[in-house]
Order: sequence, then structure tokens, then C-alpha cells
Amino acid sequence: MSIRSKLADVLDPPRKWERAAASIPADPKVMSSSRGYEGATHSRRTKEWLVSRGSQDRVAQWAIHELRARSRHLARNHWVGTRAVSVVASGIVGGTGIRPSSKGVADWDEYLRDFAKPQAQVGAQKGHSLLSIQRLIARTVIESGSCIVVREWRSSRHMANRGLVAPFQLKILEPDFLDCRHDGYRKDGGLTFQGIEYDRTGWPVAYHLYDEHPGSAFPHRNNLKSTRVEGEHVSHVFWQERPGQTIGIPWLAPVILKSRDLDKFEDAQLMRQQMAAMFTAFLQSTTEYTGSADDDDGISLEPGTIQKLFAGENIIFPDMPDANGYNEFVTGQLRAIAACVGLSYERLSNDYSSVNFSSARMSAMVERVLETQWQHEMMIGQFCQDLDRWLEEAAPLLGRQWGSTSWTPPARELIDPSREVGAKVRLIESGLSSRDHEAQKMGRDVQDIDEERARDLRREEEKGLDSSPNNAMNLKDAADEVARHLEII
Repeated sequence: MSIRSKLADVLDPPRKWERAAASIPADPKVMSSSRGYEGATHSRRTKEWLVSRGSQDRVAQWAIHELRARSRHLARNHWVGTRAVSVVASGIVGGTGIRPSSKGVADWDEYLRDFAKPQAQVGAQKGHSLLSIQRLIARTVIESGSCIVVREWRSSRHMANRGLVAPFQLKILEPDFLDCRHDGYRKDGGLTFQGIEYDRTGWPVAYHLYDEHPGSAFPHRNNLKSTRVEGEHVSHVFWQERPGQTIGIPWLAPVILKSRDLDKFEDAQLMRQQMAAMFTAFLQSTTEYTGSADDDDGISLEPGTIQKLFAGENIIFPDMPDANGYNEFVTGQLRAIAACVGLSYERLSNDYSSVNFSSARMSAMVERVLETQWQHEMMIGQFCQDLDRWLEEAAPLLGRQWGSTSWTPPARELIDPSREVGAKVRLIESGLSSRDHEAQKMGRDVQDIDEERARDLRREEEKGLDSSPNNAMNLKDAADEVARHLEII
């Protein structure tokens, strides 16, 4: 013990034992069990807990193909997977899609409206409009983890023959098209990983894509070769969960086993009830049976039947298995699955029997936050921005003047129109919000609303209708009328 320590013990005796304890070298096992985090301890409770310390890409590299296959299997064959994919995708894209508009250049705004029409041919597959492409992208990302969109230039002849609205078509590919055989370092110091080339800064510069799907129903015509496509022609859409992540994970991955177990449990319950229904009653007799095994001495029961029994015979009804706890178990599993994929139990199960306005509003608020993140960070931030760049490059070929483009997410249905519309009107009247902002929240463009109102006024003037301020409804009355109309619908 040093002189300083001895002097401290003399001057401050009450803290003598604290100083002695602090001088003892720390044992990592003791630190983790007594003063550290319980979640990092190694004990009987955690001996079977296997974890990975690798990056997201390293963890997913060898599991991604099996995750995609099982996720798609659930989406095809189990109603929970089918419902989850459909509802989440519809929440992202909605019924009208994420629509473009331009407030700066009227000519470009007119073109964007034509480009976003449901009948406009945009995709490489016949009938694929912008809405169809957005819906496919959302479903593919949810099922497979990511989606590849390739821009393919088309000549003016192709534009005329196919009725295209742009000099290119968008080809939607599943992530299976990435040739994962291309891995390693590039000469410029970059990296190639899972078929994607990155420069030294980590920016994707090229994609190695198979000419055909590896699991195609037809024999491969070129022995499954891949083509290097420059990154400027590709939009890679996926939801990023960790920094540096480049591989998108299927959204059903955390609940694949839970969904599979639920599917097996439901099948077992159904089989149990079917087997129980095969036996109605047993005829028991004390006399010796003299017939053969092939004799059909069964008695059928019908409503109102009075059956005579011989001496020594008795009818025994077996105990039928019940389904006690079935609803509670299934409901609990569905709640866990719904929470994982960002849905409420009611939207996943389509069971609204116990919902009131408060609970519906609370769940809708949480879901809308997630849907807004998916729309702005994934769909708009990735696909729509790339599409905007491609349209800017195509503007001179179309003879149009390009303008800055904004993207409006789809409208969200109001839970209680009589309350919510009035609240929006009060926000606008008090100056706490604007018509433009509230219109965007409802999936509308304020310019469209103004044009529609202007057309209404012109039509009223042409028809000789009275549209003076004295006879017109004020803003609040109009909001109440709209709310009542929505409630009736």
C-alpha cells in the first residue's frame, strides 16, 4: 500500500473499504454478472442462445435465398402471409399510387399527369402503368426484401407501336436476377458484392443481372449468363435497417416460423374436428358376435329416430374433442405477427368486432407513421427519385421542358370524417396549417382542387346558377357537408 493510500485511510476512514474494493482488478465474468448488463451474461438461461456479431450483409449473405423462398411460400399458401403482403403494399401505394406533379412548369406538369394515368403504358410488360409498377415494387420488397427496376430505352417506332408515353420502359425484376457469383475487389479500390459493383465511396456503379430468372419455367437459352448493367439505368429498392446494409431482408423473416407453426396448428385442429365427426356413437353388446368383419351392421342416426335395441345392447356416445383455447391462441399469434409487419391485429385479421373510435385512431396513427416512412424513404427516396432523373433525361427527346417534380402519396381514408374534416378546417382558418399541406395529407394536389373549383364556377355561370357569396356555403358548412357525405358513403 502506498503512502498516499495510508494517509487517505487515516484522514477518511469511512471510505476505506470503498477504496479497497476499487483497487481490486475487475474480472470480466464478475463485471458482466454483477455490475454489467444481464443480457450479456453467460449462464444456464443463455447457454442455448446463439448470436452473430457480423454485419447485416454477412448475416444475410447465406440465408437470403432460403428466406426469400419461405417468405414467398407463406405469401402463396398461408392466408396470414397473403393478407400481410397485400395490406402492407396497399397501405404504401394506395388506390391511386404515389403521383408526380410539377408546380414550376405547366407543360411538364401536364405531361406528368398523362404519365401517371392508369391507362398509360410505362412498364416493359403490357398493361403496366405507373400504379401497377409501384404496386409490384411494394409487393416484391415485402416478399423478397428488395426489387430491381431497370430502365430500357425504346425507339420512336416502339413508342408508336406500343403506345408508350416515354422513350423508355421500366422492367421489374426480383432480386434473384442478381448474379451473386460476382464477388471480390475492383481495380479502382471498390468492391463487388452479391452481383452489385460499388466504387471506393460505396456508391453502386453497376449491376450484374441474369438474362433470365434462375428458376425460370423454361430451359435457359444461354446457360444462365448475366449482363453488366450500368448503375444509372437501375433503381435498387429495399428497406434499410442497419448502416451499410446492401441486401434487403424479406419483411416476413422474423415471423416465418411463427406463421408456419400457426398454419400447422390450424391444420391439426381442423383434422382433429374432422376425425371426431366421423364417429357419432358406438353400439355395445354383451352377447357374443357371430358375424364377419365384412358385415355392415351399422345403425344410421337421423333426426326423430327411435331405435330399438336388443337385450344386452347399449349405445355409447364418445367424448368429442373440443377447441378450448383455440381463439385465444390464434389471436395471440396474429397479434404478434401483425405487430412485426407494422399492422394492427384488426387490419391483419379483418376482425373489427371489438374496435371503437379511440382504438381505431390510435392504431391508425402508428400505422400511418410507418407507412409515411416507407413511402418517403423507400418509394419516393429511391424509386421515384431515380424515375424523376430518367424523366429529366427523356424530356429533350419528348420536346418538353423539364420542371422540378414533387411526389404526392395516396390519400388516407378518414376514420371519423365529421370530426377530422372540421379539425382540418379549423387548422387552416387559424393559420396553423395551409390548404396545400392538408390537401397533401389527404392525397390531393391543391392545384387540382383549385382547377376543379374553377370549373365548377364556370359551369354554374354557364348554367345560370346562383353562386353568389350570400347563397354559397361558407368553408365550415362545406366541411360539414363533405363529412356527412363521406359518412353516408
